[in-house]
Amino acid sequence: MKKLSIYLLGLLLFIACTPDEFVALEEPFTTQRMEGMVGTWTVEAVTMTDLGIKDINDPEREQDLTSLLSTDKLVFVFNSDGTFEIKSAEGAEAPNFIGLTGGEWSFNEEEGDYPTMVILTQDGNQTLKLASMPRPGHDLAVAYDRVVGGTPILTYTYELTRN
Repeated sequence: MKKLSIYLLGLLLFIACTPDEFVALEEPFTTQRMEGMVGTWTVEAVTMTDLGIKDINDPEREQDLTSLLSTDKLVFVFNSDGTFEIKSAEGAEAPNFIGLTGGEWSFNEEEGDYPTMVILTQDGNQTLKLASMPRPGHDLAVAYDRVVGGTPILTYTYELTRN
């Protein structure tokens, strides 16, 4: 009986140590990121960060500009063919604080899985940092640096919601 118990214990340990079945990963993040970006987005919130104020706890460093701008009237459209459009919502007059109206868009690293920028091209490049990567079911946030004399002085972060 003792030998049978030892045999069963050994068999149990052997079975418990077999490798798990290999499970293939979902479709590449490259496809998901493109699908996540495509669509019509409305600006919901705008935050300005003064990069000259080094103390991150200073209440003057970050300001919510949403109530000062007609943000809900500005629309970004990212198309699956790599084109984009920035426009006012139908029947609205919104300030285009990016300064572009349309052109081509891409991520900064086509081969990698983790892009950090969206590049908008219309007579030159305008780069927006990805503050929140869009995926199906998730919102998008981009950041734009205002540069003076080659040095970023302000960062504007735009939170967008898919329409």
